[in-house]
Amino acid sequence: MFNYSSTPTLTNCWFSRNTSNYRGGGMYSEDSDPTLTNCIFWENSDTNGMEESSQIYDDETATTTVSYSLIQGLNTYSGNGNIDGDPLCVDADGTDDIAGTDDDDLRLRPGSPCIDAGDNDADIDANSSGVQPLPDTDLDGNPRFVDDPATPDSGAGVPPIVDMGAYEYAPGDTDGDGDADLYDYAVFADCMNGPGVSTPPGACAQQQFDKADLQGDADVDLQDFAYFQSVSPGPP
Repeated sequence: MFNYSSTPTLTNCWFSRNTSNYRGGGMYSEDSDPTLTNCIFWENSDTNGMEESSQIYDDETATTTVSYSLIQGLNTYSGNGNIDGDPLCVDADGTDDIAGTDDDDLRLRPGSPCIDAGDNDADIDANSSGVQPLPDTDLDGNPRFVDDPATPDSGAGVPPIVDMGAYEYAPGDTDGDGDADLYDYAVFADCMNGPGVSTPPGACAQQQFDKADLQGDADVDLQDFAYFQSVSPGPP
């Protein structure tokens, strides 16, 4: 993303595996003041590799404000809830091993440092008066504020805390209604096929299989089921 003489606001965005032949593989700003909140910058590259300035680069006329975001090589933007570390997405380059194609999956896996780590009070339009609140749904249209009981809240606001990135992680939520209950169990049972088997069974769609893979190890087995039981409140 190249910003010139502008003040863009980006919230809950993910920049991954973009490249530049100069500086700022993820974002380059000139005479601009971007505001970034709840975003992820990971594995973007430029002539300096994948350091912090390869993710976000400001020339001498620009100032980027970053908060509650994950930035690879974090240094200048330390503080304000920002973190570094592998965001643990499901599959950044898909089965074709090519980033930026339709089979990529940037949903979060269990254990991601981005879970429950965002800012609930982020303003999605810093250029307008007042605070424009986060939408109630993520990029999939699923509930945006979902708690993962296995992850300590590290973000800001009244729980449940929003995740960083475009998708909200909901443990065991295979039907997208923001909870893990018996309705999800029916989907989970269709997808469980045992350890070491990465191909979804016939009755299970790939997206459901990915959500049922709670351990993030490319299969759906008894380990995933044990975790599903731990986060499911039982009958609705």
